[in-house]
Amino acid sequence: REVARHPSQEIAHHTEMLWDGAEREQRTIEAVSGRRVRGACSHGDPTCFRFQGAPNVLWADRQGLLYTELIQHRHFHPHRLPALSADGEVTPLNVLCLPHHESFDRSTHPGDVAIEELLAAPEKWRPVGGMLQVMNHPDLNIGQLFELLEAIPTEGRADWTAERCADWWRRTHVIDALDLRALGDGRFSARSRGGVDGVVFELRQPDGATTTRASVLPPDALIELS
Repeated sequence: REVARHPSQEIAHHTEMLWDGAEREQRTIEAVSGRRVRGACSHGDPTCFRFQGAPNVLWADRQGLLYTELIQHRHFHPHRLPALSADGEVTPLNVLCLPHHESFDRSTHPGDVAIEELLAAPEKWRPVGGMLQVMNHPDLNIGQLFELLEAIPTEGRADWTAERCADWWRRTHVIDALDLRALGDGRFSARSRGGVDGVVFELRQPDGATTTRASVLPPDALIELS
């Protein structure tokens, strides 16, 4: 409950085998925290019996979750999973697959934490503008966790929860949320269905030169770029 009340923290549904009757567990999490669960995170690795990536993603999509993890893919940015439906059509799921988390706790023993590894992690994620998730057990090593987060350089860093990051990514990277159209004569239009703050457009000239422009798009407002 303490984590759920904190505006900068978030509780995700963290479990194995989400696809095996996890709906009741999710209702329990929501009843105790008083907040709707917006996403799920997975644990395990390729040599672990918990490694059930695709079924977990399909389950999360059926539950209408905003995000989950596809832990067999090592990637730096959120993406949508192209899934094969029963009729043979391949379409991207609505749920976002977030990059595999970096674990602060090595185990459930107090003091067993990965401080050195996480202090070095931003050098791997920053050059590609990736989403670095630091995940912990909310009842362990709290003081050390926040000391670590304070020690990580803040330049170019957005301190967002997974929910906020996934929501922003959907608003800026999903075609039915952000509509871009060429108008001719070097002009383009942009419209955001739900509104978005901090979207950056890159305009590429015929000679290869690029310029960028940051904009705020109110819901359903149409702007023109040239």
